Amino acid sequence: MIVNMLAATGPRDEGLALLGRARSAEAVTAALSVIAPDNPRLRDAILQRYDDLKAEPRRLDADAGIRAALLRGLRQCARAADIGLLEDAVQTYEFGAHCEPHGEVACNLRAAGLLALAEVDEPLAAFHATRLLADRFTAAGSREPALTAVRLLAATGHNLPLYRHLLQDGAIGEEAAECFRALADAPAGILLDLAERWQSSSDEIALLGMFDTLLGHRALHRFSGFVMRFIEESPLLDLVAYIAAAIVAGHNEALIELLANRATLPDPRGRLIRDALALRPA
Repeated sequence: MIVNMLAATGPRDEGLALLGRARSAEAVTAALSVIAPDNPRLRDAILQRYDDLKAEPRRLDADAGIRAALLRGLRQCARAADIGLLEDAVQTYEFGAHCEPHGEVACNLRAAGLLALAEVDEPLAAFHATRLLADRFTAAGSREPALTAVRLLAATGHNLPLYRHLLQDGAIGEEAAECFRALADAPAGILLDLAERWQSSSDEIALLGMFDTLLGHRALHRFSGFVMRFIEESPLLDLVAYIAAAIVAGHNEALIELLANRATLPDPRGRLIRDALALRPA
């Protein structure tokens, strides 16, 4: 409806006007969708609306959602002059009732600020991303801003903070899985040590990322014993089924033979292995 209205009245000017009076993150996103990224007035409009909200955040943007949406729009037109504003956003903490257990509500603002900062100063953003991995105010559900920090560090080749994050028991779920996947080229001995530390975890999403990394590693043979022990012993049978299928799909004959030697394990484990082996081409 908003987009149709803008199309009828001229998106170049009306989009900017709508951005200036946006009262929700959705309204900001709708306005940005009809403003050309190269519009010379876009950056100033974003910064003006951001400053208006920042003046009274509790009243005008209690969950920081509007400001986060504005910073997502700023990514395409940010300049070095915006570094101060973006650093401030990455270090903004606000508290309200009925949100996270700790009451902090600006996690998405920090995530959006981090991505925008990376557009103008990637090394500085990497420092902030590393700090955010240890942020005690990471959202329990979305894992923001830690998840965005992990993805930024992985995309820019800063893998050592991700390795440390996995060692410190701070990562969970998709956040941990992406840390593991970012270590795809890590030395086999380092990965094997990590795998042994994580083998008793019940976090199936994290372990999925770990096994994707192990099974795709150039030194896969170094992990064969660990992988087979996990298949034999883990109570996470859905993950066991996934690993068995991934082994077959990987066409590594030595590993497939080790898997086949375990096809007689008691059901349901043995049945899961046999089901995976049945996927081999005739």
